[in-house]
Amino acid sequence: MSIEERFAKNIKMLRKKMNITQKELAEAAGCSEKAVSKWECAQSIPDIEVLLSLSSYLKTTVEALFADGGKAYLLGIDGGGTKTVLSLAEADGTPIREICTDCSNPIDIGIERATEILKKGIYDICEGLSFSSVVCFAGIAGCTSGGMEKHFDEFFSKFGFMAYKADTDNANIIAAGLDSSDGITLILGTGVCSFLQKDGKRSQVGGRGYFIDNGGSAFDIGREALITYYREKDGCGKKSKITLLMDKAGFTSPQNLLFHIYDKGKKYVASFAHFVYEAARIGDKTANDIIKHNMENAAIFVLANAEKLSTKKIPLILAGGLTNDPLTISYLKTSLGNKYDFDIRKLDCEPVSGAVRLAKKMYKETLKK
Repeated sequence: MSIEERFAKNIKMLRKKMNITQKELAEAAGCSEKAVSKWECAQSIPDIEVLLSLSSYLKTTVEALFADGGKAYLLGIDGGGTKTVLSLAEADGTPIREICTDCSNPIDIGIERATEILKKGIYDICEGLSFSSVVCFAGIAGCTSGGMEKHFDEFFSKFGFMAYKADTDNANIIAAGLDSSDGITLILGTGVCSFLQKDGKRSQVGGRGYFIDNGGSAFDIGREALITYYREKDGCGKKSKITLLMDKAGFTSPQNLLFHIYDKGKKYVASFAHFVYEAARIGDKTANDIIKHNMENAAIFVLANAEKLSTKKIPLILAGGLTNDPLTISYLKTSLGNKYDFDIRKLDCEPVSGAVRLAKKMYKETLKK
């Protein structure tokens, strides 16, 4: 395919994607409608100044205007409160490569740092590819909060992807665990959140952040581990094996630990949850009580979603680091009670696979246009 033919194919595809006429494109580029017609018939290509205007107007790059679009790729991104996973796949979903990098939740680390991490990850995983051949779905924690949608839309539009969409990271779990079926998801990770999918639409319960949710997350359990530790050290709390385990782990200076807690923030606090689980397994009552009432809070979110479903058996997909411990599942089942018949399943794949699946659906839609 000649350079004129590649340009003709790409400019026509991008124009139709934006649902504009040749006349509208000509006006935006500052040239005649006849010139646009010649471009799309592979009879000519514009000079560099017009190319720059076109790439800006069409939200792409000059490189993408001349790219060979013969092969397509899928890019799925799962950006959570602990890490960000990027997965590149063939158009049929066959995995090519995957990378893992830092947290990209803008609520935790700010939009500038989040997009910096994402940009490096995208360039690394797409090395050697034209962005115009890539369909990207990014499910990112905090993406739909506080006006972040606009920031992420602007960020992803600059790459010149064939198509892109930014959404909450819960969309990845829904796609990976439920696909298009009705059901409920529950994330028990650094944060806690439950989603309902019904008739292709989704609604959220919880997931409002650690100031609001008040139980059910690794942050909440880690925070209670630290409260237990400090109260025992201060002589105003019950003795617990949580404190014993933390002492054995080397946290022998409460004052030094306090500095790290406030310096490193939510993710660091969540890392103390494992002391609660270790203590619970050796029979510590305080630790078991902490897990129990946190799972009671998580169950409240699930039950609120269950009330909106009329199906007899309700799929409940669990995801997040806390679901790796059997104690979480045991206490959650007890807290859910017997009112509903839940088909409880732990997500058996990485959430990023859901992002790839959603990118594949987007690619199929582009083929219909």
